[in-house]
Amino acid sequence: MKKELKVSAIENGTVIDHIPAHAALKVAQLLDLQNHVDLFSIASNLQSKSQGKKAIIKISGKYLTGDEANKIAIIAPDVTVNIIKNFEVTEKKKVELR
Repeated sequence: MKKELKVSAIENGTVIDHIPAHAALKVAQLLDLQNHVDLFSIASNLQSKSQGKKAIIKISGKYLTGDEANKIAIIAPDVTVNIIKNFEVTEKKKVELR
């Protein structure tokens, strides 16, 4: 029997993928998610073919600023930031140190 955990899609916002599992809470803290008024979810220790274990953060109603992306790049330089609009990925980019 195959078991899965599904996390709801977000209508508009940001999904940060390929976060090293050990860095998920640091990224959440950096983004001040404890004070975010909309829905967000953090999933950690997910299986990843390229990383072994990874984390993902979904943030409804928030788009990252350039400064936020730069700070994430220091902690987790290989993350992918997905911009979600109307439940669709409209932009996908890697973070970069600047």
